[in-house]
Amino acid sequence: MKHAHREEVLIEGLLRKTRTIAVIGASPRPGRHSGEVVAYLHSVGYDVIPVRPDRMTVAELPTFARLGDVGGSVDLVVIFRRADAATAHIGEAAAKRATAVWLPPGTWSRAAADEAEKHELLVVKDRCILDEHRHLFGAIGEPSAGHPGKLPLPHLR
Repeated sequence: MKHAHREEVLIEGLLRKTRTIAVIGASPRPGRHSGEVVAYLHSVGYDVIPVRPDRMTVAELPTFARLGDVGGSVDLVVIFRRADAATAHIGEAAAKRATAVWLPPGTWSRAAADEAEKHELLVVKDRCILDEHRHLFGAIGEPSAGHPGKLPLPHLR
């Protein structure tokens, strides 16, 4: 029997309840990991919102210039920016009522962690969201989190 580590359990729970993911710094250039992440997350059922100032299409998805331009809230914000630039986006994530920020390898800093704590956001750091999703859901042959089937409503009398 395989036992999950505490971090894996937290990440699995986050990925299961997440529906809308904003990806700041998503690249349209072939071979860029951020673009691959956008395409993968979209293919497994998440509503993915790429964010880039020039508004170039990423993985055939329309983009927004800033996170603040996105209508409504987002559940999770993945930040593909330099560590010194990532901190500024954490406040934007909090303003969009995100539950968590995901800082891939190379984007975490103490300042980013402090900013996330100030806004009471969960932080996932130094992990690739694509690899984590494949590991947690693909290994058991389960379809993605994203958009699970609707739960039946309780019977009302």
